[in-house]
Amino acid sequence: MDELIRDRELHEECGVFGVFGVPNASSLTYYGLHALQHRGQEGAGIVCVDDGVFRRVKGEGLVTEVFKEEALRGLTGDMAIGHVRYATTGGGGIENVGKEHFFSSEKLTTLLALFKYKGEFQNALDMMQAMFNVGGKGHSCGIYSWDDSHIDRLGQCAPVSRIMVRQPNNRGNSGSAYNGMPPTSSMGCGTWGGNIVSENISLKHYMNTTWVARPLPYDMPSNEELFGEFNKPDMDEE
Repeated sequence: MDELIRDRELHEECGVFGVFGVPNASSLTYYGLHALQHRGQEGAGIVCVDDGVFRRVKGEGLVTEVFKEEALRGLTGDMAIGHVRYATTGGGGIENVGKEHFFSSEKLTTLLALFKYKGEFQNALDMMQAMFNVGGKGHSCGIYSWDDSHIDRLGQCAPVSRIMVRQPNNRGNSGSAYNGMPPTSSMGCGTWGGNIVSENISLKHYMNTTWVARPLPYDMPSNEELFGEFNKPDMDEE
């Protein structure tokens, strides 16, 4: 009996969101899944029903990575259900990477695990993202390369707050005169890690700031300039 009760306890893995009887149900479901992203970061999917026809979009990665605008346009109907997946069994499509492979997660001991990618550099980026889907989003990663295009591509897709280039992570992350990072023993991991900052916590974060705002001449681009084709004439009306 005790084992049965334990099996019925609340678990925090995965997230499900659904709507019924609402036009453009997929859009609401998209934003619902975005709010539930912390429940699962390995993959996501949405199924819509339109006049008895089921349409589906799913994929690996974060909600914003899986559902592009054109994909959402194809999910028509007034009923939708979506899911963000938290990996419990099975990998994320990368060999030996997943929650069931302990060497692909954080190791606070004298242990080094090596994962070798083959072929294009994109394969290395895919492996990196699969490992961060296991854990550690928001913290850091490193790259030893002189190829600026590789460094730039890593910077654009790695879900971390700091990337060390050609330097040890454990020393570079915490700040150094050689890389310009503020010295710290506490590192913000941004919304990836449930933090409100993604910087190295330093003296400025412990200081109160008072803004004294005086009137200024109005100097702001028009809505047409700001939003272009997405602008709506009445979008700024309350």
